[in-house]
Amino acid sequence: MESSEVLSWDAATASIEVVVTHQVLGTHLVTPHAGGDPLDLEWEGPPSRDLVEVLRGSLLLLQAGGDVPQAVIEELRGWPVPALFRGSPWLRRARALVLIDGRSEVAGAGIGYLAGLGLWVDVDTTDETG
Repeated sequence: MESSEVLSWDAATASIEVVVTHQVLGTHLVTPHAGGDPLDLEWEGPPSRDLVEVLRGSLLLLQAGGDVPQAVIEELRGWPVPALFRGSPWLRRARALVLIDGRSEVAGAGIGYLAGLGLWVDVDTTDETG
């Protein structure tokens, strides 16, 4: 490949780390998917080592292709890194995927996480023309 050629697929933007969390109903708090106490994603300051380990236990690398559309990755990259994550070198690039009743919507796709099954992505493939 010549140096002037541009790849249409950029590996740097084709993946993103997310920490899967569940919203505590009626509050702004979340619990990490791996378990633990409710926490405030906007808390500023370095998280404790134990909290980082719990959050890393809920960390997933989403990669475009297969079941995850590129549009999902692009939208997640536009989300801010939570203040709580910025204080940790392990989490400072991750986004929080906050699930409400087990799911969230990102770029028109339903996303959820089930223990034993892992991440699921439901992309509406309905053809609007027919």
